[in-house]
Amino acid sequence: MSSLGGCTTNGEIFWRTEDKHVVSLLVDGWFRESSSDHVNVRANKKSILMGSPGIGKSTLLCVMAFHLVFKHKKNVLVYRRLTNFEEENCLLYLGYEGDKVVYFSLSSCDESEAKLIYRVLRGQHGVSNVWLLLDGFRYQDIPEGVRTFKMLATSQQVDLKSQDRTYAYCCLLPCWSKKDLWLIGGLIYKYTTENMEERFYYSGGSVREFTLATSEDIRSAIDDAISGVDDISNLLSNKSSTLTGGSQVDRLRHTFVKDSDDTNQFTTRRCWEQVIDSEYAVLGLSVRIKSDALFRIYT
Repeated sequence: MSSLGGCTTNGEIFWRTEDKHVVSLLVDGWFRESSSDHVNVRANKKSILMGSPGIGKSTLLCVMAFHLVFKHKKNVLVYRRLTNFEEENCLLYLGYEGDKVVYFSLSSCDESEAKLIYRVLRGQHGVSNVWLLLDGFRYQDIPEGVRTFKMLATSQQVDLKSQDRTYAYCCLLPCWSKKDLWLIGGLIYKYTTENMEERFYYSGGSVREFTLATSEDIRSAIDDAISGVDDISNLLSNKSSTLTGGSQVDRLRHTFVKDSDDTNQFTTRRCWEQVIDSEYAVLGLSVRIKSDALFRIYT
């Protein structure tokens, strides 16, 4: 995936309990048959994986693509919206011709081309036999022609109207706990304890920022996020951060579930908690927010 936006910085994946629960929810919704005493409330619904930026949503979506192809024999089209410098939207297809797995990819693929490819594949295999996975699109900005997706990975920018809930549901991928960041830092990146303390002071629960090359890189990323907060009141509003995500608030407020052992909480908004767990970010914001307000957003 390195030529298609990548997934992890070093090609390794650290599998958390939270990732396991999310995958179980997705697979259950897609494949479990309803029974008289156990109705599958997520059957035939679009799966929207949401959460704070930099926590592994794109990686999980790519893992699910390969799982669907090789475990469940599905034809899968992945369309990724990339925003990094010198990156363009890209596309990956994995599917079957008889018993043979076929593959193609485009490192540069605009929306019109993606729509055409999706339409042609559905014509070849049948509408229900091509699963579309979207990465990086805002829910409200998904273009016509690719709205019949099976899974969307997006950063907290979803406001489902009542009619949308008939056809889609949201599932939270929580941010990283300090314990898990210490594990990935020690096992995979070989950071020292002192280095990890410094990194977490700046990054909080964002694994992407925690694993940047240097602590100064993390500090610069948080500085950019702080300077991009145009409306401080958004920090105190669950709606502005969890639903619309229109500013840099999304990069500072990290979303968790109250009890990561309870899978029901991953799809229940009232069980989601948002905090700024970067001490450095709180200090940077302290000159713009009253102390009692800071206490509400930093725990």
